[in-house]
Amino acid sequence: MNGKGSLFRASAKDEISFDHGRADENGNYRYTDIASLQVSQRSNIYGVVSLANAPRKCQKGLDYVLSMVIVDPTYFDGLPINVFAESEDKLPSLRVGDIFRCHRMMINFYNGKRQGMGSKRFGFSFVVIDRFDATITSSSTTCTFTPDDLERIKALKLWWEATESRFMKKQELLSNDSNQAQPSSNPQGEQDNDQPQQNRNKRMKLEQLSASNDHCEVICQIVQVSNLEGSGSTQRITLKVWDGTGNKTPALNARNIAQNEKIMHDPSSSFGPLMTVVVWNGGSLPLYREGKIAPGQWVRLRGAQTKIYGGGMELKMSTGSFIELLNEDDERVKELVKEYLVRMDIINSKPLEPLTLFGTITMTSGDDLPPYLSLKEIYDSENAVGKFRCKAKLNRFSPTIKNFSRPHCTPCDKGIQRFFDDETQIECPRCNTITNDAIWIFQLLLQDDSGTLEVIVYQKEGDTFLGNTASNLYINQFTLNSINKKIQSLLNPNIWMDCCIKSYLTPNGLRKFQLFDTKIK
Repeated sequence: MNGKGSLFRASAKDEISFDHGRADENGNYRYTDIASLQVSQRSNIYGVVSLANAPRKCQKGLDYVLSMVIVDPTYFDGLPINVFAESEDKLPSLRVGDIFRCHRMMINFYNGKRQGMGSKRFGFSFVVIDRFDATITSSSTTCTFTPDDLERIKALKLWWEATESRFMKKQELLSNDSNQAQPSSNPQGEQDNDQPQQNRNKRMKLEQLSASNDHCEVICQIVQVSNLEGSGSTQRITLKVWDGTGNKTPALNARNIAQNEKIMHDPSSSFGPLMTVVVWNGGSLPLYREGKIAPGQWVRLRGAQTKIYGGGMELKMSTGSFIELLNEDDERVKELVKEYLVRMDIINSKPLEPLTLFGTITMTSGDDLPPYLSLKEIYDSENAVGKFRCKAKLNRFSPTIKNFSRPHCTPCDKGIQRFFDDETQIECPRCNTITNDAIWIFQLLLQDDSGTLEVIVYQKEGDTFLGNTASNLYINQFTLNSINKKIQSLLNPNIWMDCCIKSYLTPNGLRKFQLFDTKIK
């Protein structure tokens, strides 16, 4: 629908229109101002997008959901909306300032506030009109525009142009408000736990991040910046950031980082994880285009959302979140740097332990050990599927030790895609079974003179490696302490591990490496 041109350059006879649903006897729809919307009614609405999150998979069911907020001249506080679809490509493609028209939006009441819900079960349909050239950027079906529609779109466009700067300033002032309205329900009327209100925008350090989809504020230094990717509503950049806390994670191979004197991150240090931050199309991208988001720059990430992706954690910055540039003499920056330097002084003052072979190999065959290879030789091997042996050091691990285990549903025989917490029992989103079972799933970044290699420790191989059965480490303090002691010992730069590694192919053809028959002595 993008090729039809601006609505303002089209006449009422142009072929841009088909039936969107029922209309009155004159072929017109009745639209309701946001301030006049009634709960438990389906309504037709026009509004301007003031906030739009990236699409995500629902925790319950098979649908995808896009959370957004729209405003109009009658309701500047904004109406939160959840739009549901069976696939991500059927969700609206939009950005802040676009005009959003919808028919048969169901209005609910949640947490004391009205909230819109768009689902095909209500006959919901939508169309998005570009904020700049008034072209249709996405639509759930073909659509009709009358002269009244064009006047309404033009009025909203002019109103937003006059008020956008005032609105964005208000959003920035509200970004630390934990009670700010967020879309949070699904088509079945159940609470969507993807956006918890507790701890929203709480100041946290990278080592403290653990809960999926928690909103937080982080002060950190940019280590690496990607090129601009995607187009339209999918435009994004990827950052690697550091704050000097915690143990390193295999989020980034240190060999690929362009160092400069401003970057505090030390590839040879055992401390300071590098966190991936995906910045989606929104208010922060102009800073990137101006060259202000660059390696070495200290920033304050406001309204960042933690997401579990590919077995690891990353931060997501979408519309409504902000990146604030900080100077090196900012007191918050100076405090982080001071804490990091103190930790390094303590570690460096400890006497080095003698060189020992800490890991041992126990092959299942017992007498058929493969020859030693370097990590580069393993990675470059022509055998996509095979078994290898190496001597390497532990460079870093991911996620935090407390999250080495994941909930596991025995009836489904599958892991549950979330971390444990202080709850003793977890509900499986597939079969609703209550379980307290667990499996190991974590990553180690091994290093030798030839380079680095990321390996996965999974299920029973975790039992062998750690010498402990998987459990909820938020509750099992004894096991947590035992594993923490073992992993910290492996981080000693004088300790070498004797490892067995097998490579395998994922269903989509990616080659992965997994630790097996290896245990900590």
